[in-house]
Amino acid sequence: MNGLAVAAGRCAFALLLASSLLAHPPVYAVDAAKPRLAFVIANADYANIGRLRNPAADGELVASALKAAGFEVTFLRNVSDTSMRAAMRQIARESTKSDVTLVYYAGHGVQIGGVNYLLPVDLPAPEGEDDIRLASLSADDVLSVIKSPYKILVLDACRDNPVLGRALAKGRGASYKRGLAPVAPPAEAAGGVFIAYSTQSDAVAMDGEGANSPFAESFAKYVGNRLSIDDMFAMVTKDVLKKTNGEQRPFKYASLDAVFCLPGECSAAAEPGAAQPAMLATEAPAPPPPMSAAALQTTFKQLNTTKSASARQKIEQQLWEYLRAALPRRVTYGVTKAVEGQTQSAFAFNPQTAVSDGHRAAVTREWGVLRDGVPVFDGAQYDDLVINCDMGEYVTTRTQYKNRSVKLFSKAEQTEKKTKVVAGSIFESLQSVLCRAPLRLTPIWAVNSLEWTPLGQEHSVAASVVYSDPRDPQVRYAFVRDMLPKPDIYGAIADYGWLGLNCRAKTAQGLTFFAMSPGGAFNYVWGTPPAWGTYTPLSVDANVYVLLCDQ
Repeated sequence: MNGLAVAAGRCAFALLLASSLLAHPPVYAVDAAKPRLAFVIANADYANIGRLRNPAADGELVASALKAAGFEVTFLRNVSDTSMRAAMRQIARESTKSDVTLVYYAGHGVQIGGVNYLLPVDLPAPEGEDDIRLASLSADDVLSVIKSPYKILVLDACRDNPVLGRALAKGRGASYKRGLAPVAPPAEAAGGVFIAYSTQSDAVAMDGEGANSPFAESFAKYVGNRLSIDDMFAMVTKDVLKKTNGEQRPFKYASLDAVFCLPGECSAAAEPGAAQPAMLATEAPAPPPPMSAAALQTTFKQLNTTKSASARQKIEQQLWEYLRAALPRRVTYGVTKAVEGQTQSAFAFNPQTAVSDGHRAAVTREWGVLRDGVPVFDGAQYDDLVINCDMGEYVTTRTQYKNRSVKLFSKAEQTEKKTKVVAGSIFESLQSVLCRAPLRLTPIWAVNSLEWTPLGQEHSVAASVVYSDPRDPQVRYAFVRDMLPKPDIYGAIADYGWLGLNCRAKTAQGLTFFAMSPGGAFNYVWGTPPAWGTYTPLSVDANVYVLLCDQ
């Protein structure tokens, strides 16, 4: 079987990014009005050539991460030859409506004569190369059906000799060590290609000891970062090297003349030569790994039932880190009221450098203006703030102005200028996000994977996500969504927040909410908690009462 590359288990990861790129290196943020599509295919239960241990779990992990990154995800598991070809037809149809389409394949793969083939789970045990060619799809076939301007193909698969059933069944890195030779980018994509492998040529990737392979874990961990794809893969490489004690090094072949960010929205840090504002001297931790909808439900159940204050604090902190990592670099939280003859001010904060444990918080506030109904931030002023959540007060420790001059506040000045958070003020929205549960635990990163129950009109509830007040178990909060009939003045199409019910008093309270843009980003957090009040029998509040208190 000449030309059939031999290795063990799934061992290659390739990502091809093909697009029509401009001569200068802009930051590519895709059209927010168009969806970003992802198709995740995970093949594990092969009938004739050896079952694989990781693809099913890897596919679920990656699908969850892509959903959190704003992709509309179709997840296909254990796909036959017929279903694989049907999936290609679906991709061809749907990708015409998207600027970006990503296909992720995890399963058996094989290289024959320099062509990579993806193997369906019902592939008969082959006796020769033609048996594979005629019963499989090539990677080139998959790439060719994607009609979006940006085509991303991820192959988490080994170009294997499936006749070697014993070696295949043992998984990646089991016995054969020949690995893969580098593959040149397709000529038609020259200038806009990014090819990456889970390990370097002539080596094989590892399955790892857990449910997921080291590479799939790292890819899922960093795919939502609003960094250039080059920077994102540098983080993936570093993480895989750490996980494998230096034995596995992801490798890439790239020719890009533009900066491209997978979440569709790049942070300012991704822009070439972008100036960075003054920030708190805090290194934000790496984003947490994705959490499935089932795991999220379990996490909130544990939070509501634990009697240990330290355990509760640990769970709340975990959920806060998920929220912090899911938010963009700038989140607007307030605009001053309109006064004739005066410019309206706008305020935003940077979640990526924010620190909070629910009792104290540190954050950078950015000043801007409202221009033609849109908040505009041009670096006019940045304030580093420390908030005492328990006391409801804050101080400014450092200010940087547009001319780059800096003012450091002494301890005496901080004491003198200590400010109480006024109920109903703009600042209370910021304090709520950083200090108050359940708002600081809001699972915006999971909104696409949760099951939503209609409550009437445009309202719905994620019944599996409930928060109970530890001070009074009769006070419970439901995670709710309001789909707006048309975009509001800031372009938001949906609001996500919490609706509180006092089961004993039969009163309700809405909290500050996060507003979602058409591209899936949460660029705004609005509102301050109103007083608890009664509700009518036919209201949304009454329906939530039935779900939280009467079932």
